[in-house]
Amino acid sequence: MITDLERMVARLVDQIRTQDPGAVHRAMTVADLRGQILPYRAHRTALGLTSNDDYETLVLRLVAEEGGLTRTFPPEAAARAREELSSPNPNLDLVEELAEATVQVGAATLARLDELAREPAPVAAVHPDPAGLHPDLTASTVPASAPADEESLVAASAAEPRPHSPPTPAPPPTPPDVPVFEAVDIPGAEAAGARIEAPFESAATETSASGSAGAAAHCPQCDAALPTHRRVAYCPQCGHQVGVRRCRRCGEELEAGWRHCVGCGGPVPGPVA
Repeated sequence: MITDLERMVARLVDQIRTQDPGAVHRAMTVADLRGQILPYRAHRTALGLTSNDDYETLVLRLVAEEGGLTRTFPPEAAARAREELSSPNPNLDLVEELAEATVQVGAATLARLDELAREPAPVAAVHPDPAGLHPDLTASTVPASAPADEESLVAASAAEPRPHSPPTPAPPPTPPDVPVFEAVDIPGAEAAGARIEAPFESAATETSASGSAGAAAHCPQCDAALPTHRRVAYCPQCGHQVGVRRCRRCGEELEAGWRHCVGCGGPVPGPVA
């Protein structure tokens, strides 16, 4: 299993190979590692870190040559890092003081990381039922021994679990209230017997101040023409409900006969049919 320090070294090697594959065998300064190659803010999620202190501790462990994953120069820098990590409360500011020290990933470490990358992902083991019983059967429902008579057989049969009945499906949601529609006579269409149905209190059938019906039914939301040969509750273009007239200033629903909005007090242009 890969450790948190090995995960950091693997991420470091991937970043170096992405930028310059040949540089993976060269030494790098601690400052370049922290500031350019593997900065905390860009790689904290991939490294599984929750704080900058955890990141600085990993860097200090790399400088200390922990696990032989890296080699540090000068050796005095590695010794100082090991001494600081051995204290109960390490001073992580030491990472700044060791900014010019260099670390180099060893060849053995690269080979181990490549081997780990080639290993297949572990597959969860499937444990067969040792008793060969149905998964739903438990020890409490299985008789300890075979029944000796007919009465025992009946009792054992009653103790066996019954198959679960499928859950009752939830009732379908109640459809929203559909506005009431009424037939509207079109002036001038009596000769042809034309008659359409328009939504009651719809903005599509607004009347002018003189009380005459509008020339065409349009959606108050997108101004698209509405069908006139059938009942319309919602705009076929934008889905806006056209069966309710609303205040143009605040959107409050208006009722028939209102001259002012109850939400904002604004005047209602024209009567509400």
